[in-house]
Amino acid sequence: MSFQDPPVITPSGWIEHGPFAAWLVEATSPDLLVELGTHWGYSFFAFCEAVRTLGLDTRCVAIDTWEGDEHAGFYSDEVHDYVASVAKGYGSTATMMRMRFDQAVGSFEDGSIDVLHIDGRHLYEDAVEDFDTYLPKMSDRGVVVMHDIVERGHGFGVWRHWVELKDRYPTFEFRHEHGLGVVAVGHDAPEAIGRLTSLGEDSAEADQVRRMYSQLGRAISGAEGMRRAEELQTALAAANERLQHTTDAIARQAAGRELTLLRTVRDLERDVREARHLTPSLFKGLLRERLRAEGVRLLDSQGPEQTMRDQLAALFDADYYAAQHPELAPEEATFEHYVENGWPAHESPTPLIDPVWYLAVNPDVAAAGIPAVDHYLIFGESEARDPNAVFDSSWYRRQHAQDLAPGELALTRFATVGHQEGHDPSPAFHTKWYLDRYPEVADSGRIALSDYLRDGALKGRDPHPDFDTVWYIAANADLCRDGTNPLVHYLTFGLEENHATNAAGAHLCDPTTEAN
Repeated sequence: MSFQDPPVITPSGWIEHGPFAAWLVEATSPDLLVELGTHWGYSFFAFCEAVRTLGLDTRCVAIDTWEGDEHAGFYSDEVHDYVASVAKGYGSTATMMRMRFDQAVGSFEDGSIDVLHIDGRHLYEDAVEDFDTYLPKMSDRGVVVMHDIVERGHGFGVWRHWVELKDRYPTFEFRHEHGLGVVAVGHDAPEAIGRLTSLGEDSAEADQVRRMYSQLGRAISGAEGMRRAEELQTALAAANERLQHTTDAIARQAAGRELTLLRTVRDLERDVREARHLTPSLFKGLLRERLRAEGVRLLDSQGPEQTMRDQLAALFDADYYAAQHPELAPEEATFEHYVENGWPAHESPTPLIDPVWYLAVNPDVAAAGIPAVDHYLIFGESEARDPNAVFDSSWYRRQHAQDLAPGELALTRFATVGHQEGHDPSPAFHTKWYLDRYPEVADSGRIALSDYLRDGALKGRDPHPDFDTVWYIAANADLCRDGTNPLVHYLTFGLEENHATNAAGAHLCDPTTEAN
């Protein structure tokens, strides 16, 4: 269990103790595990994940006001809301109690708690109060785990209480990552805990255990150099340069469109002069034909041509469109409204086509002034362009060539049928895994990829077993601070720059290669 990768990594001073948390759950098989002080939830999720992996019936309870203190800092409701969103994925295993520790203690019967993790306010008086208040609630097998036992600055006083407890109970201490103390308070503690606390404070065996868990912890935290500052600065400079290029390209969009139309009119004038049949109807017909051939929307067009209209209808996501237009009542966010209002404004009918990204990575399209949605549906896929950073049109066509009808777009197939059959849009996104991990998405009827691109990343959901959304945002805070979807950032920039995709140093598979 100590070697499993943590599924969720959040900002925390507890990260390097994740491997021990997994071992502790396996060693104690607790019926009830209670945590005093949860913050972003890393330790709590480490416990919950171990419970799920082992198939235990353990009830894990997190108690916190989620308001902060002078040591952890004070924060808003976003921390609580994030923890709640992740905890929901653990079902009945995870329970959150938003209250003070002394208010919650009455919710537990005496002798009911098998494992207690104390990581609240770190003043000496608070550490003593938390321990003494919950001691009667500990079972005969009870084990208490205390964080920050080696911190001595900034008013920390847990170390003083730890020294006192070592004289009263069998204990074992880890000295890395601010220190973690293990106290066997029950007279019938599990055998594995008994062996651990009997190793002696400075024995060779104790040192070996400490070194092993310190090394395992560093593999998660990245202390071996995974977040080298020099690489980060280089990546940031490169990203800023690309951003400037993108801004310049988009700024040229209007001028480019005007130039394209002017050149088209001049070409037509030449054609007509050569044919020597200059009539208004001929000129208008030739202009319309040429513009359509170039994929440019007609200035007097009343709507998309029928083929494009059918494609737009197949891709139209009413829930997404309604979210883009909060001024509309839900029943007003119809495809007809989109055709009459959204399409002329160059809006996308679905999160699966990202106009901003499309124009950014295709500056020639931006320079020509062709709307992204129109260009992709008419030319994009045949030119091996993708509608968003995650959907790989060419890869999808190779994987499902036998399913595609002549002339059918890969994106249309995926949005209408493929996602229901569990198809992946690229090797970077696992549809079935995503829906299994987040059953609320499956219940909503959303396309898994649409959910992640819309707001799944903001809720901390992961698109792939090797991609930790929260960790990637934290590790690339300067690059993702503008709200860029972390997977989009990775596939657009991070993959080329060899960014890791989780704390264990994984690198998400290259979407240009075939998946197994």
